[in-house]
Amino acid sequence: MLAERRRSTETERLHRRRIEQYHTVFQGISARRPLPTTTARTLLHELAGAETHVPAAPKTLYRTAAAQWHPDLEDGDEVVFMLLQEAYRVVKLVSA
Repeated sequence: MLAERRRSTETERLHRRRIEQYHTVFQGISARRPLPTTTARTLLHELAGAETHVPAAPKTLYRTAAAQWHPDLEDGDEVVFMLLQEAYRVVKLVSA
């Protein structure tokens, strides 16, 4: 039971740290410093929980990640969702 609780606490801590990292990335985006294409693709894969070396359509990745990070959901986060939207926009522009 104690080991289970420790794993749960560790998982929550890692999840919070990951969200903080995404917040930092989002705060660094501006008109002068747009999100690089390679970073956008990597973020789409990370936020969707997909392997980065597995090719997947950006739209599929976006929808998978949106279902997980939408702010209306219990574990959703508004800033992470906005970062997801920006990453999808960048990838979509490059692939168009």
